[in-house]
Amino acid sequence: MNTITVGTNTFIHKKRDHAIFEIVKAGEKEQDRPYHAAAKIYQLLATRHYFNDGNKRTSHILAKILLLSYQIYLEVRYANSINFIIEIADKQKTVDQIQEWIKNNSRYMNKIDNFIEEMDKEFAEMKKWKEEHHD
Repeated sequence: MNTITVGTNTFIHKKRDHAIFEIVKAGEKEQDRPYHAAAKIYQLLATRHYFNDGNKRTSHILAKILLLSYQIYLEVRYANSINFIIEIADKQKTVDQIQEWIKNNSRYMNKIDNFIEEMDKEFAEMKKWKEEHHD
């Protein structure tokens, strides 16, 4: 059995290859490498298809949230990143390539004053994209 300790909580997971387990473990090791940790989020969630729908959108939002915790804003919107994320899901991108893409599309934030507004826009765009591209 595998355990992860986050703060005062310990989680037990029987299957070591679960993306959430790997993301949290990577987060523990990658505390000084947020771009790499965000790249792992994209890779693990987009390629393994844990959900019936929304794996790529989930990877995008979780990577953005992780980066924001380091005051890094991933500026690229989901609609503009979908082709790249599809390439990740199709295993055409390495973690290093994903990391470089994140760096090229990010900027440091002095403060997170417009975070909620930006995330609202992102969610609205994702919802619109889903409606336009699903039956």
